[in-house]
Amino acid sequence: MNIRHAIQNDIELIAQIYLTCFPNERDHILWIKSSFSAFPRAVYYVVEHQGVIAGYILWCVKNGFRDSTIAELEQIAVDPEYSGG
Repeated sequence: MNIRHAIQNDIELIAQIYLTCFPNERDHILWIKSSFSAFPRAVYYVVEHQGVIAGYILWCVKNGFRDSTIAELEQIAVDPEYSGG
C-alpha cells in the first residue's frame, strides 16, 4: 500500500470512488474539482494498492481566528473492493 499526494490525473478515479461511497450526493465532480483547486487549503491524498487507487483522503486546513493552524479530516473513502468488508 502507498499513500501519496493526489495529482490532477487522479480526479476522475477519486470521483468514481466518491460516487460509489456516497451515491446520494450530487455534483460530486464539481465538488471534487473545487476542493482540489483549493490547495493548499484542501489537500487530497490517494491510497494505492498494487498501483491501483483504492481510496482517498481529503484534509482541510482551518486557521482563521485560531492561534494555530488546524488540519481537519474532511472526507475519507475506500472503494468497497478494497475495504475488506
